[in-house]
Amino acid sequence: METARTIINQIKGQDPFALMAWGVTKIIGLHQYKHFSGGVTFNVNGLKCKKATVHIWHNEASDLYEISLVKGTKVVEKVDDVYFDQLITVLDHLIEGKDGKDLTMEEAWTGK
Repeated sequence: METARTIINQIKGQDPFALMAWGVTKIIGLHQYKHFSGGVTFNVNGLKCKKATVHIWHNEASDLYEISLVKGTKVVEKVDDVYFDQLITVLDHLIEGKDGKDLTMEEAWTGK
């Protein structure tokens, strides 16, 4: 559960109001699974994706995150190889949308 706490703290450290803005509920820590050291899952209610679940897994080997947006049992979007300082940008795109266009890796990296 330490991984879940770290992820939540990284999100709060970058934007203290992000979790509230995304309507986050039911934050649950994820145990180690396959090549992931753990992760966190939570429900969101954003502008782009209403009533969905976010899964964030930490890949221990690469020290990067894998983020999935799930509605029901279907993975709607998935982003691999996310650095901790990209969490807000990528999650905000998945949950709230970004000007109706797709987010490129350069946009995720620079935050523009």
